[in-house]
Amino acid sequence: MLAWPPTVRAVVILATTFMLLLGSNWTYQAFNKPAEILFPLDHSMNKSPSETWKQYGSLFRKHATSTITPELLAALAQAEGGGNPAARTYWQWHLTWNPLELYRPASSAVGMYQITDGTFHEAKRYCIHDHRVVEDGPWDNPNSCWFNSLY
Repeated sequence: MLAWPPTVRAVVILATTFMLLLGSNWTYQAFNKPAEILFPLDHSMNKSPSETWKQYGSLFRKHATSTITPELLAALAQAEGGGNPAARTYWQWHLTWNPLELYRPASSAVGMYQITDGTFHEAKRYCIHDHRVVEDGPWDNPNSCWFNSLY
């Protein structure tokens, strides 16, 4: 490399540095949002509405309530994530001084319903028991959510 002309050396060093920074940024983002690791499968897991119903219909029926019907759960799964259980958001550039925040996912949303970190934090105190929404409570109360503290 020392025998290369200075311009070629500079280009190689800049390109190598840029690739290392991109790799470091992706590693940081994947550590903070592990679903990014599934990016090679991103579009291959999308499903048509009928495929979504065929694959997840029993879960939609199991977790439905009187307000949120199985059909609504299926429609939300299709509209939000294309029936893809590992759906993730696009990446975008941000003007910031933090180099790890320059290029990152547009939001923390992940999964078929595109649940963000904030929404998950608010919703994790609820669960569905016997088609009713139930709030978190003591582990020995059969009418409460039992393992939500593990989330």
